[in-house]
Formats: sequence, structure tokens, C-alpha cells
Amino acid sequence: MTYDAGYLGSNLNKRSQKAAEDFDAAVAQIRAKACPSGALGGSRTYLQFIDAGLAILVREVNDAIQFAYNLTGEHDGEVVNQVAYCATQMAAKIMQISRERASNDGVAGGTAAVIIKQNGY
Repeated sequence: MTYDAGYLGSNLNKRSQKAAEDFDAAVAQIRAKACPSGALGGSRTYLQFIDAGLAILVREVNDAIQFAYNLTGEHDGEVVNQVAYCATQMAAKIMQISRERASNDGVAGGTAAVIIKQNGY
């Protein structure tokens, strides 16, 4: 089956950005709930970040896989490489947002750093 690799790449890039935007919105909600109770720098807050990030990552990667297969009819070669790159970019963007929020909250060297490091990021 012939497909437009440029279109696939562009669409996957947009999906990567959407995952970051969705995570940023989820983090804003988590922070808004944590702030009034004084839990903004607490470990539970950052564990909620991880839960939200994983849920968004799983959802968006699954959607990207389905889209790529529906477009190309292929499940190997360059299609897999593009989807894998997209998934890697999604995870990197989500972790960058987590680090930025932890730094902004003034806890980048404390609880957040330990949680991020323990989860391999």
C-alpha cells in the first residue's frame, strides 16, 4: 500500500504535541486541587502527575498506532520507526512538563526529583 510518509509524520507530530497539551491541562487540574490544601510540593501530587502522564501516553500512543495502521496498512519498517519516534517524543514532552512544574513549585531537588528518578526519567 502506498501512503504519504510526510502526512504520517506530520500527523504523528501533531499527536505528540496534543499529548503534551493534554498533560499540561491535567497537571494544571492536579495543581489546582493540591494548592489549597498545601500539598503542592507533596509526593502524592507528583505521583498523580505520573498517573496522568501514563494514562495520556497510553491513550495517545494507542491512537497513533491505530492511525498509522489505518493509513498505511503496515505494521513494520518505517511506519513502526515513525510511531516509535512519536511515542518517544510524547514521553519526553510529558517528562519535561513534569520537571518544569517541579522546578516552578520549588521542589525540583526534593520529592519530585526522587519520584522522577525512581521512575527512570
